Amino acid sequence: MKEGRLTVLPPALAAGDIVSVAAPAGAVGRDAFRRGAEYIAGRGYRVAYREDIFSRHGYLAGDDDRRTDELKGCLADREAKALLLARGGYGTSRIIAGLPTAALRKKPKIVVGYSDATALLLYLRQKCGLAVFHGPFVTDSLRDITRLLATVSGRKSPL
Repeated sequence: MKEGRLTVLPPALAAGDIVSVAAPAGAVGRDAFRRGAEYIAGRGYRVAYREDIFSRHGYLAGDDDRRTDELKGCLADREAKALLLARGGYGTSRIIAGLPTAALRKKPKIVVGYSDATALLLYLRQKCGLAVFHGPFVTDSLRDITRLLATVSGRKSPL
């Protein structure tokens, strides 16, 4: 991030908002993913993801081109208010160079992840000053997802 640049804060998530989900790293298990996605939808958000999120290329969620295209699409989607990642593992650092960031300064969105996704979080922070969130994947515990949704929607977190 350039010195002196202000932090870009995304707006809070509200009921009815679109939450995009991408898998830029490890292959995603259908059951854990659907459990998390349905839980998020049950909290009043519209969950959007590509059906090829379940692709597999070795241990990755598809080849680098598939994962790059998916991540670019999620970041560029002007309707989505948040980007949650399906899971960690390895592979995100291979595809972040050149991701679009200019739109995020104009219309910031919530981006959440940890583990391998830390590379993406740091990239977005450095390239466009976006405030990012170190938090759970869609395939993580529902308790952690509950806490995340409370935090990013501006409600009191049930910690």
